[in-house]
Amino acid sequence: HGLIRSPAAFQILARLTGRDRHLRAGSHNVTPGAWAWTVLSELESLGASLCEVELPAFDAGDLLLVLDVEAAAAFDELTRTGEVARLTEQGPGSWPNLFRSARLVPAVEYLQAQRLRTQLMLAMEQTMRTIDMLVHPPYAAGVLTLTNLTGHPTFVAPAGFDDRGRPYSVCLTGQLFDEERLLALASAWQRATRHHERHPLLAPAPGAAR
Repeated sequence: HGLIRSPAAFQILARLTGRDRHLRAGSHNVTPGAWAWTVLSELESLGASLCEVELPAFDAGDLLLVLDVEAAAAFDELTRTGEVARLTEQGPGSWPNLFRSARLVPAVEYLQAQRLRTQLMLAMEQTMRTIDMLVHPPYAAGVLTLTNLTGHPTFVAPAGFDDRGRPYSVCLTGQLFDEERLLALASAWQRATRHHERHPLLAPAPGAAR
């Protein structure tokens, strides 16, 4: 379908991925004039075909109790021994109190949340199977929450600087159990742009020798 328009880009991507397949990059939550257009243009210049995708209409925030319970289980010993009290942050939304409160989540509610999580995973898979990777800004539209629940791998990398010289990053989210292809595509993009080799100018600390 002409998804790879540049023969050179096709050879690079095919060599890196080990397969001569078409590549599609989906974008989500990108508005005109946003920095992400630069990243999308860079990917397009490498031969990627861009398309918009719609993420599953789930209020994933309601399923965060699953992550809270899993985190509490991972740090169970820390909570049981009281060592959790030694952590610096002890506010209502801090991890120590999430570890404590997660122990009070009813088993029925946890299982119901896991059932909804399964539905979310299936819906996300339906979206992701139409593209090779999803391009999005960090924390955009709750994608981080979605992928924490579905397990889709995400590659985060420097993507340039804004007009004030501040660095920004981009997220490339790939298919389940296909980190190899995601990393190959990310590597091809990095080799072409070299964003990861650039560093912001840092002002010297007050009183530092010049």
